[in-house]
This record gives sequence, C-alpha cells and structure tokens, in this order.
Amino acid sequence: MAYVPVEVRGVKIPRRMAAGFVIAILLFLVAAVVLSLSVYSLPAGVVAVV
Repeated sequence: MAYVPVEVRGVKIPRRMAAGFVIAILLFLVAAVVLSLSVYSLPAGVVAVV
C-alpha cells in the first residue's frame, strides 16, 4: 500500500477523509473492472482496464 500524504499543498486533510477517498477510488476501479468483464469478453475487459 502506497503511503498517502495527509498534507497536500499545505492543506491538511483529515485521515478519515483521505482514507474514505482512497477506498472510494478502489471501489470505483473494482466496479469498473467487474462491469467491463460482465459486459464484454475477457480480452476487451483487460484492454479497457489498461
């Protein structure tokens, strides 16, 4: 897991908000992968992800 800086450009972001943001991105990526695999074939899904 990459280290996520709590402070960005001098603006302090709450750890809970930062963690929630990261989790939201991961969930979005997983949903996109599952959707692409279910709608298209496996090669098309892999290409869409890449």
